Amino acid sequence: MSVVRALLGPHQNEWDLVLSKAAFAMNSSVHKSTGFTPFFLLFGREPYTALDIAAGVDPKEYASLPTWLRNVFEARKVAADADGLYRRVPPKDKEEANEASPFAV
Repeated sequence: MSVVRALLGPHQNEWDLVLSKAAFAMNSSVHKSTGFTPFFLLFGREPYTALDIAAGVDPKEYASLPTWLRNVFEARKVAADADGLYRRVPPKDKEEANEASPFAV
C-alpha cells in the first residue's frame, strides 16, 4: 500500500489510475525475502523498460533456452530457500518490518 500511497500523493481518490504502475514497480523491485524481482522469477528475465530503450539494450540478447531454464530454476530454488528462512523470523520482527501507516480515506 505504501507504493500506491506514494504514487497518489494528495489525489487519493484516483488510486485506480496508479494501481498498474504500483504493481509494475513492486514486481520489478528486488524483494528482501527472495533476493530477486518477482518479474524475474516468473519470466526468467528482468522487464524491458524505456530505460533499456534509451540505453540501447537489445531485447533479443537473451540466453539460450537451456541456459535460461537453468538460471530460472536456480533462481527459484534460491528464492524458495530464502523465503523459507524469512518465514522463520519471529512474528514480532516481521510485524515491525511490515508496519505501514494507515491509508487515508
